[in-house]
This record gives sequence, C-alpha cells and structure tokens, in this order.
Amino acid sequence: MKLLIILLMSFNIFGIEISVNGPDSPVGVGEVFDVSVKVSSSSKPEVNFNLENLELVAEKKEGYSSNITIINGKMTKTQGHNFKYTFKALKVGSAAIKNLHAVAGSDTELYKKKVQFEVVKDQVQDENIFVVAIPSKKSVFLGEQVILKYYLYRRVQTINHNILKFPELNDFFNRFSPETQGKSRTNYKGKPYERFSLYSGAVYPNVLNAKIDPLIAEATYPVRSNNSRFGGFGFGFSDKRKKTYASKEIIMDVKELPLEGRDESFTGLVGDHKIEFSVNKEKVLVNEPIEIKYTIRGRGNLETYKAPIFLDEERFESFESSSKIDPHRNYEATKTFNLTFLPKYNAEVEARKIPLSFFDPAQKKYVTRYIDMPKIIVRGGSEFAAGSNDLKPIGAPIINPNSIVGPFLSMGNSWVGSFHKTINIFIGLGLLITSLWIIGGFGKLSGLFATGEIGEIKKSKLSYPLVYRYLDKLDVKAATAREKVKNSDLSESGKIYFLKLLDSKSHANYSVKKEQSKMTFEKKYFNEVERLINKNKDYDEIEVIEGPTSRA
Repeated sequence: MKLLIILLMSFNIFGIEISVNGPDSPVGVGEVFDVSVKVSSSSKPEVNFNLENLELVAEKKEGYSSNITIINGKMTKTQGHNFKYTFKALKVGSAAIKNLHAVAGSDTELYKKKVQFEVVKDQVQDENIFVVAIPSKKSVFLGEQVILKYYLYRRVQTINHNILKFPELNDFFNRFSPETQGKSRTNYKGKPYERFSLYSGAVYPNVLNAKIDPLIAEATYPVRSNNSRFGGFGFGFSDKRKKTYASKEIIMDVKELPLEGRDESFTGLVGDHKIEFSVNKEKVLVNEPIEIKYTIRGRGNLETYKAPIFLDEERFESFESSSKIDPHRNYEATKTFNLTFLPKYNAEVEARKIPLSFFDPAQKKYVTRYIDMPKIIVRGGSEFAAGSNDLKPIGAPIINPNSIVGPFLSMGNSWVGSFHKTINIFIGLGLLITSLWIIGGFGKLSGLFATGEIGEIKKSKLSYPLVYRYLDKLDVKAATAREKVKNSDLSESGKIYFLKLLDSKSHANYSVKKEQSKMTFEKKYFNEVERLINKNKDYDEIEVIEGPTSRA
C-alpha cells in the first residue's frame, strides 16, 4: 500500500506529441483519401486545422492506447488517441492541411511539419476495390424518374465495409432507402468483380445539369506483412488495413419539358399513371360530409404532387384531408388522398370529366386521363330570406280566443253580458292555468323518455341530418323538408319552430367549430310531426290548441 501511494505521488505529466500519416503519391481531382493523426498526451485532446484546396468529408476517432513508464522513480503516463480524417481534393494544384495543432488540457502543441499533397487531373483508379454510382439514364427531362444505384466492387477479399457519407443529391427530389448489402458476381469494363449494393432509389432532377454526388464508403481488407509476429513461422497471418473509397461525381443532361401541348390540366408528373376515384354520396344535405377517395399510381414524383380541386371552396368547405405514399418494389409508388367536404348551401354540381395530363418521355408529348366526377346534389339549406313575413315569428300567441266559454253567453253591453264577461275571464284563466300545467308536466315527463327516431334526435342534440330526414317523411308534395314543413298541417308555432331549427342548424360551421344553435328539443312539436306521419295510429299525447275549440 505504501509503495502504491509513493508511485502515485511521483506521477508526472509530460507534453503533447503529434504524428501524421497520409498518402505519398499524388491524388486526383475529386478523389478521396485518408489522413491519420495520432496524438499522445496526458488527457483527451482535440485536433484542429485549416484546409487549402481540400474538403473534409468524414472524420472518425479510431482507437485509444495507454502507456505508463517509470524512470528514476517518476511515473510517466501517456495516452495515444488515433484520429482518421477523409478528405476530397477539389482542383488541380497543391492541397494542404495547415495549422494542425492539438489541445489537451492547458497544453497546446503545433505540428511543425508541412502536410501537403499534389493534386493531378487524372488519377489511376484502384482496380481492386472501388465505389461507383450507376444511374438508369444520363439524359432525362425535368421531373423524370431515374433509378440510381451505388455499388462497391471488389476483386480482393475484404473483411467488412460501411458507408461513411451518403450522397446529398440537392439537385433532386429523391425516394431513397438503404439496400441490404447482398453480393453478386458481375463484369465491369471487361473484368470480373464481386459487387455489393450499398444504396439505391428513385431520384427526380429538379434543375438543369443536375449533379449526382459521390457516396463515400470504407473497406477493411487484409494485407500481408513481414512485421507480423507470426510471419516467420508460416502461419499466413496478415495485418488489417482500412481505406476510403468514393464514387465519381456525375453531371446529368437534364432537359426542360416542352411547352407545346401543356395546359392547366398538367399534373407536373412525368410518366404514365393509373387513377382510381370514388365519392361516398351523390345526394347530401347541407353540412353532411362528402368523402372523396382519390388514388394515383405511377413512377412520377408523387411526394410533391397535390390532388386537383374536385369541389370549389365557394360552395363546399374543405373539412378534413389526408394523404399517404406507399412505395413499391418496382420503383412505382401509390399516393392516396382522403378528402372530406361540407356543403355550405343548396347546390347542384353537374357531372363532369376532370382532365389530368402527364408528360410521356418516351413519346415526348403530353397524354391525358380523365376523372368522372358524378353530379352532386345538396339540399336542406336556407330557402327564405331573413325578414320574410310569410310565417309568424317565434313567440306569436298560440291561443287567442274571443271567448273561452263560447259566444252563446255573450250578450253585448248589457249587465248580463258584463257578468258573463267576468265569468269568461275567471273560467278562461282557470282553464289556461290547468292546460299549461298539464301540457308542461306531461311534456317534461314524455321528454325524459323519448324513444325511437325522436329519441335519437334528442340524444344527438338536434343533429341537422337526423332532423332533416325526419321532417322529409311528411306526406307533402314538396322538394325539400323546409317546403314540406311550410305546406304541412303542422300548427303555426310548430312550423316556426322547425323552420327556425333547420335554418340555425344549416348555418353551422364545422371547420372553425363555432357554437351551435342553442335551440332546445321540444317534444310536443315532434309529436305533431309523428301524428301527421302516422295518421292511422292513435296517440295519447296532448295536442296544441289553435284558437277556439268550443262551439254553442
């Protein structure tokens, strides 16, 4: 224990050492190459530098080692940190890593040697291992699909490989997915290779002269070494090395779409497409949802494609909409739109064909497909202007008799007539109070136990479609439920109630969730409708009295 304490107390820290290892031969324009930097220090270091005619495309910390030595009773501890940087040469000439230095704790060490490289125009490609990008076409139209695949080719055994940097492809819309790294045998420039698929997908150029960026991968492979500790015994062991490879940049020939034959029906899609279309209802009520399902399948750039306008916003409110894309193995995709519209007013949208045109790159012309839009009929909206005096307003008196006990007791201005008028007043008040109590009591009681269709209407808080369909059952020759109410045998107060109910509910705005009408469920008026719909049935409900009912 004492010895351990003495050793720790004699621990000493020395400075920073830097070593750099890079390629000896010239590098080609666009070629990627690795530079290894090893920093020995007493604590974790940071490496910094400036670049000239180089682009840093990848960096990786590759290992850590620790070494402790004791000299003259003093302990020296060093930590070896290995960094790997991958650079790409930008243009012919000289390239350099400048001001390379390491910082560890409070210590900073500058690497004093030059790190410089010669960059030449053409560099011989490593024929044993390389990465290549292969587009299905090199001359295309804007928005035309190109199948782009990146492969690693090898003629020597590799231990493993992985992608360091995926291509950016800023000049394309793309639909990429990593490939399973299965291998196959093929020929490349007349020589046999094993090929590994690294990355593939469908891309759509959105600019002229679109650039296919390189993919950068790293491969680990065995190398025979005389320094191997087993080399002298014939075991055949070797060292492992890592090297970075990048595909070459490709500039595509991208052409503008022709103006001839292009009109407002052009979808922006290139290639042939299949279309499916359906509407859930062709006859609806105001504020009753119309659901449209629209599906399109093909090789076009469906990610940016938007559905056409099926119903105009002036008469139909777009309530809900959603879309999703399902890619397929043959590089086609399906985009499905689910659209919901709420009609605002009475309307009749005539059946029509909606044209959709696509550019066919094989024929170099536009082709047109059509959607058969059926006739849409909307009913149940407001049909009379505010202030109309064809109906009595809500609140008009229901009972307005000249004499409750009838005219047979009325005797002009005589004292007998006055007496009878007084009797009429008292009897009338008594009957009125009794009637109101009976109507109110039974109305409330029956309202609590509303069943059947009327019960559903009450539970729905006067749902407009349910109310409309219920009133539409009235046996009256008219086109709409509103007209049927007007021309029916309902009481005046019943007509006013239902017309006001239809009017307030038909103006509800679902998309902004405005407060719905505050009208309440009135069972007595629904009983009137029930009585008219089922004339042959007897009901025990209390009828609403309209004017004098007693006769002499």
